[in-house]
Amino acid sequence: MTEAFETAGQVIGLQIWRVENLRLVENEEAKLGNYYTGDSYVLLNTKLVRNHKVFEIHFWLGNDSSQDERGAAAILSVQLNQELEGDAVLYRQLQGHESTEFMAHYRNGVKYMAGGIDSGFKHAKTNVSDSKRLLQVKGRRAVRATELAMKWSSFNHGDCFILDYGNIVYQWNGNECNHFEKLKADIVAKAIINDEKGGKGKLVKIEDGQRIPEKMRNALEGDVSDIQQSIPDDVPINGINSSNPAALYHLCDETGKLVMKEIGRAPFDQNQLDSGDTYILDNGAHGKIFVWKGRGATKEERIGALQNATKFIEEKNYSPATGIEIMAQDAETILFRQFFKSWRTKHETIGFGEKFSSNRIAKVEQAKFDMKRLGNSKLAAKYRMVDDGSGDLEIWRVDKEMVAVSDSRSGIFHSGDCYIMLYTYNRSRKIIYYWLGREASLQKITHTSYMAVQLSRKHGDRPVQIRVVQGKEPPHLLSLFRGKPMVIINGRSNGVDISEAQNVLIQVFCTGIGGRAIQVQTTSASLNSNDAFVFKSKLECFIWLGIGSSDDEEDGAKYVAGLLSQKEPVVIREGQEAAAFWRKLGGKKAYANHPRLHDDLSDNPPRLFGISDASGALVVEEVPGDFTQADLCQDDVMMLDVWDQIFIWIGTGATEQEKASAPTLAKEYIESDPRKRDSDISIVTITQGNEPPLFTGFLPSWNPSFNYGLV
Repeated sequence: MTEAFETAGQVIGLQIWRVENLRLVENEEAKLGNYYTGDSYVLLNTKLVRNHKVFEIHFWLGNDSSQDERGAAAILSVQLNQELEGDAVLYRQLQGHESTEFMAHYRNGVKYMAGGIDSGFKHAKTNVSDSKRLLQVKGRRAVRATELAMKWSSFNHGDCFILDYGNIVYQWNGNECNHFEKLKADIVAKAIINDEKGGKGKLVKIEDGQRIPEKMRNALEGDVSDIQQSIPDDVPINGINSSNPAALYHLCDETGKLVMKEIGRAPFDQNQLDSGDTYILDNGAHGKIFVWKGRGATKEERIGALQNATKFIEEKNYSPATGIEIMAQDAETILFRQFFKSWRTKHETIGFGEKFSSNRIAKVEQAKFDMKRLGNSKLAAKYRMVDDGSGDLEIWRVDKEMVAVSDSRSGIFHSGDCYIMLYTYNRSRKIIYYWLGREASLQKITHTSYMAVQLSRKHGDRPVQIRVVQGKEPPHLLSLFRGKPMVIINGRSNGVDISEAQNVLIQVFCTGIGGRAIQVQTTSASLNSNDAFVFKSKLECFIWLGIGSSDDEEDGAKYVAGLLSQKEPVVIREGQEAAAFWRKLGGKKAYANHPRLHDDLSDNPPRLFGISDASGALVVEEVPGDFTQADLCQDDVMMLDVWDQIFIWIGTGATEQEKASAPTLAKEYIESDPRKRDSDISIVTITQGNEPPLFTGFLPSWNPSFNYGLV
């Protein structure tokens, strides 16, 4: 057993190893999205779903990695899955063809670096100033940056390029790039400065045709006149519509020969899967196949699932880049379950408080989370909590220097500022969180990253450093405020007490561990049936409880009301509002009260797609991972699928072809869905700047004044 397995899955989040001498060695660079094309890697993501751990394993194969390394990565991934009792979902990832599940871990993009462990190439290190590399940035939804030769002839007029040279990061934008591609390149450039250089660096942007700084000109071989013409993007597999439905195969490996028997076409019946066997769900027309391993399948069948999947792809003459997703019974992914007419999980809840069982219906007990249980180390890992948040906490607001926040436990932050938190637990163990407000300037964000590094050095470089962007706070950070929500107010602090704020509306969403309370636009259109809200006018304070709000959110709203006002708040439940309440909010307007907001969205989660003809052909790409308002591209048409409705969002810069094609694509998407949805479900078309609440409710903390040109 490799030593890496001893710590595998003990903490929530990513663990990444590189294959070195046919063994796994932990690799921090890959966590920043730096993958060497001559190497192979194994990635384990441990997450918490419905209070139990769920594992996914990806093994990533660089184009230039050796056959030995590729084989070792595959074998070690299978062995790692065995150590996790076979419950992980296993993915094969090929460079340049990674799945949305993989790319979801890298919202700042993946960088393909030249060389590898066996090439003698000197790998770059973070927090240093001697880096010299040229990256070509491609991709509108899933961003990939590939290292190229340090030559002007590596450039072309159709893409964005980043020259990382010492303490300066140059971003060069080709004159045929669109606005969204420039924004994505900007994200990669800023991530290099903040994550790899510890905030020490300067970003210089250059448009094609502008004067080239002398240092950049001399850093590259050749001359600016060597820049090439634009190169058409590769058109990815269209993952939305296909006339070829998925097929289900029963697998049998007799005398070393794989025997396949087709047993049906989508949509399938769950009863077709026998727990004693192994099956392949063939969705090769969409670029992926799934392998399902029954609990009663033999050990040889379970271990050989990956090899069988590879054989299947070869026999079907599918592209070598076809994705492979392997799962055990009771660990099925959402994308696998979508091919079945209906799917009942082992502990599925039906309706309110009822649980599916093979022979009985039982009540589901609703137990409140008990922070004291975190004294158990296994539970601590399970809940992504190093402790219960009761240690010592110091908070500084970053200005020119670090300004101490006097009442740290009140948890009041401003979106125009950045903060550094030093948390000490178990007497001497320390964590540094540096929190970046959405409205903070690039200069302030960069300075905060630098100050966090300095604070770590002051403590002997022992603290764990965690970069946190507003809205992406991990559970442990939210627990530091003694079960109260983290309160986020718009703008900068400027020394104004929160109780002096007037005519403000704050949205509250909480769990038993903690939560967030975020200021939103003061209008009834900002309300959401799934949450609680606090509204403070000049003379009064109200708590509004949506139908889907929880007891924790009601408690959080009472806490926020106490911060805002000394008056006893008036509690109003949705549907029981007096006319005077609506008048104080500027009149009753439509707000987010879509019935789906009251449901558990885990079985049919919302999905977001971009529709673009920027490459010369109409391309549909899914946005990987959890999406936000920032993923809406104003140069494209976007499609949001919320299961019982399809929304088509038209950006202000969308082309006529994109606008004309979107309704047809949406209809084909519905008709080709393997779950055989009602083809008559409504398709709602909306334009940028005119979004109704039934749309915005699916994008967290919607801001009607959002600047789509601001990163």
